[in-house]
Amino acid sequence: MNTQPAQRFLVVGADAQYARWLRHRIEAMREDTQVDVAALADFDPQARGDDDLRLLIFVLSFAGETEPAEDGVSPGLAFLRALAASSPRVPYLVIAEGGNELSAIASLRNGATDYLPRGLLTPERLGAGIEYCLA
Repeated sequence: MNTQPAQRFLVVGADAQYARWLRHRIEAMREDTQVDVAALADFDPQARGDDDLRLLIFVLSFAGETEPAEDGVSPGLAFLRALAASSPRVPYLVIAEGGNELSAIASLRNGATDYLPRGLLTPERLGAGIEYCLA
């Protein structure tokens, strides 16, 4: 009897409590899925060993990013660009706090598979976003 989950996801974010809530919600929706949690500050796209990883979920804050950095790219979008350059074969979902339509468009243009605003997130929207990313 195989007790290993069929899929593995990784939730990465600065808010540990919210990341744990996401893990619980996803594992309740998808019994065949193991969800790991990592702090955004500790996440290294180069060293995560993602051979069995099916989906990355990033909880990013775009609040206060109305002014771009010196190079014209906000820190959240710079992170997404670096991620896309290092791991284009693993789809990722962005759950954004404080974002708007412009951050959604920029996230998708910079490699995110889907974008969900945290303030409007429901279990149904989360499930639909995950299914879209895995399709």
